[in-house]
Amino acid sequence: MAGTRRQERAVLTANQYAQGDIEGLSDYGTRRLVASTVLTESNGGDLAITNGAGYIGRYQAGATWLADAGYVDTTKLRTAMSGYRREWTWAESGGMTRFLEDPANWKDGLSLEKYKASAELQDQAFKRNSDSAYRTALKQGVLREGDSEEHIAGFLKARHIAGYGGAVNVVRGLAAAKDDYGTSSYDYYNDIAANRDQLNQLLVVEERFKGIPYRLPTEKELKPGDANLSVKALQENLQLVGATDARGRALQPDGDYESNTREAVIRFQRQTSLPETGTADVATLTALRTRAAAIAATPDFEKVAQTFQPPGHRNDWLQTNEQGLPTYLQSKNPATTPAVRDAMADGVLKLGERGPEVAKLQESLIQLGINDRVKNPVKADGIFGPDTQRAVQAFQLWHGTDHVNGVADRHTIAAINTQAGLAIVQRASDQATGQATRDFAANATLGTGIDPASAAEPRKTNPTQTAAPGTNTANTATTPPTVSETSKIASPTSVSQLPPDDQAMFAKIRQSASPQITDEKVAEAMLLAKRNGIEDASRIGPVGVVDGKLWVGGSVPGYHVGVCVTEPSPPLSDTLRETQSFNAQREQQLAQNSAQQQSEGMNRGTPRQ
Repeated sequence: MAGTRRQERAVLTANQYAQGDIEGLSDYGTRRLVASTVLTESNGGDLAITNGAGYIGRYQAGATWLADAGYVDTTKLRTAMSGYRREWTWAESGGMTRFLEDPANWKDGLSLEKYKASAELQDQAFKRNSDSAYRTALKQGVLREGDSEEHIAGFLKARHIAGYGGAVNVVRGLAAAKDDYGTSSYDYYNDIAANRDQLNQLLVVEERFKGIPYRLPTEKELKPGDANLSVKALQENLQLVGATDARGRALQPDGDYESNTREAVIRFQRQTSLPETGTADVATLTALRTRAAAIAATPDFEKVAQTFQPPGHRNDWLQTNEQGLPTYLQSKNPATTPAVRDAMADGVLKLGERGPEVAKLQESLIQLGINDRVKNPVKADGIFGPDTQRAVQAFQLWHGTDHVNGVADRHTIAAINTQAGLAIVQRASDQATGQATRDFAANATLGTGIDPASAAEPRKTNPTQTAAPGTNTANTATTPPTVSETSKIASPTSVSQLPPDDQAMFAKIRQSASPQITDEKVAEAMLLAKRNGIEDASRIGPVGVVDGKLWVGGSVPGYHVGVCVTEPSPPLSDTLRETQSFNAQREQQLAQNSAQQQSEGMNRGTPRQ
């Protein structure tokens, strides 16, 4: 149900309230009281509003109310009000305005200007006075422990606007006079107790998301005229990504979807090739949240990255040359590198060659972190020596190329450069977000590292695979293939090459994920789900993006996984290869379990000697 603009502002004010629960009320009851009070008093929560008699702020505070909260000097107030029986009469004479404008009448360095500018001061005063009124009502038996929250909140609103005596009359069923605006204490009480202000339908205190819910929240479109916390979050994200209004001014998050917010939304939609409607629909909100989360994860990206570079790194990797290529792929000192000829003239880089192309290759190997895994570190000196050859051999072996010869052909160079660029970005992102750093040099998730010095040696036959002459193998149990053996199977490069069960699992997650989620991210979520007990499509429950994560829930409660949509995913081929490896490991484990169960069954059937 949509409310009036004033009602929406009142709900926004209540949801921003941060002073804690008012005594006798829960969090919801406190916000219900705040929303109803500011709806009546200040057009929904205007901090600086002042009425004709001089009452100020979102709670229309008078001098006596401010003294009760401890903000103004009580003694000075009594002196200023001498000769007046009612504060209202004194206020209408202009006396209260003059009193509050004098900073000498305020305590602890406060002033009228500071009070009118601070939501914290105003909300704190409301809580203090409401707490005091509740304790007094309990002490006098007007309220009792166990009274409903609607009753307590209605009493406190009536007390705030019509005075303590008027609120007591309502509780005791006595006649209540109307105030100067023609409204009685019963009206104020029933605003909450009987939902006369119709805020029950609008005020929903959202709980923070924890884990994956069984019912995923749905996005709500935001449009001009809305005023709520969702609009404020929208404005904060627009501010973070640098989207401005038509005059180039940054947004001030205030929760109001006005023309400046609409202009900023249009500018963001134009930048991201979305329909320029000015309305924050689901596609716009998802794209904006993803972009903002990525920026927030690494606010000073270059500074973070520089603190986590491997030995031999360069400090110009964020720069590009005139062709737009990363500077980190250029030789550090190309002018001083002796060049006999164009090293890439024959299309490969190999032992004995020199030149800037060799230096680029060495720089990429260093960025990969290769020096952490080889005996003799590589130097970006432009000379293709034995150390560089062994490093290239190691990369070829670890990444399953057809030829492990230490010769860098165009495919090997492209793979090394691609991995180096990804490593630079991912290493900085991992450090900024506290994630475990990945091993891009060896892709160590596929197995332990291998000594590069022996990378090019001929592969030896496993002696266990060859039966000795005369050996009886008839009763020998078949040993399940090891993971290293299964890894020799051709690695899949597309989802269509996976087993049918995995294809169905991928398709189910893909269907439920938003179009902005890449296939790489879907594959990453699928693999993580398989590793966490969600083994096939039939076991997938709810799927959705919540708080910047793609969540995959299981059909069995308690099984769920989430992957961050703003972090780069591994290449699809890498994830598919890991999925293949995981499947092989699982099959091997199942075979071993089956063999063990058969062995145990045979032992149980053997009579004891």
